[in-house]
Amino acid sequence: MKEKLSDAVEKISRMVGTHSATRLMLKSNSGIVKSRFMELFLESIEGKEIPYDVVWMNRDGESIGIDKARAIKNFLAYHPSFAKHKYVVASEIGNATPEALSTLLKVTEEPPKFAIFIFFTSNPSSVIDTIRSRFTLLSLNIDPMSLVSNGVSQKLNDDLVKTLMQLSPSAAVYISEHPEQIEKMLDGLKNMESIMKAITDEISNGEYPSFVLSLMAEHLLLSIEKRDITKVFQRLRNVMNSDNSSKVLKSFLGAALLIIEDVLVLRNTAYWKGIKRKSYIPKYIGMKAPKQELFDWMLKMYKARADVDISLFLLISEFVLLKGK
Repeated sequence: MKEKLSDAVEKISRMVGTHSATRLMLKSNSGIVKSRFMELFLESIEGKEIPYDVVWMNRDGESIGIDKARAIKNFLAYHPSFAKHKYVVASEIGNATPEALSTLLKVTEEPPKFAIFIFFTSNPSSVIDTIRSRFTLLSLNIDPMSLVSNGVSQKLNDDLVKTLMQLSPSAAVYISEHPEQIEKMLDGLKNMESIMKAITDEISNGEYPSFVLSLMAEHLLLSIEKRDITKVFQRLRNVMNSDNSSKVLKSFLGAALLIIEDVLVLRNTAYWKGIKRKSYIPKYIGMKAPKQELFDWMLKMYKARADVDISLFLLISEFVLLKGK
């Protein structure tokens, strides 16, 4: 069950305020959720900026080495300068080296009363038991729309845009910050030529976040006909290279998996609320029910390192067959 970010902050702030939890391990794989949570959390607890009393051991993708772990011991040797507490934050504690974990084990054993540890992780089971057992484990399953102001969300009337905003926190924040740009892009996806131009421009220039290329791929897969296969495939090959080909294939496979899941819901259940792209329903109605083998193949290709040219050509061809065109 997803919850509002403000509700999660209020709950955890209350736990810290009553000292019922001062060592927290928060499950999240979203960098935006982590940074927004910490902003609101510190504001809730402290009510002011406290740059000298907060230490981030790492940001997303960075490792935590022995030197960073030792620095925490020095950081906690003195009382807070301007705050009620001192905060030790790890964006991904799973990136700590064994030597760093050994040091952190000692630091977290009997920390000073003013110390608050907030360790984020995308996979709590990857954290060694001796560290994990000392922390209160909570999951930050945040509703992406709670990261967006009501004023912005009310302006976005397009069903597809609102659906996109529900997919991930990063998509919600990006669309809320660039609503006119996204709506203009969507308005331009009118026919095969405009869709292909948008896709080839995006592959070449990388103007948008990755979810936008997947969105363009959805439009292409739902619009393509048999006579277009060779031309579309060749135009894609002309702009792909060793640096972007994997991203292109992942975008198309992600788009195809989403569409197939929607069509399966439409064909096999009466629960249409489970359809992710309700604005596509008129196009879904004309499609054949995909076989489970096709879904399994696409899922396998998405997870594996596949031959891009062959996989992309087969993917496009399979969608033409599903549409019977």
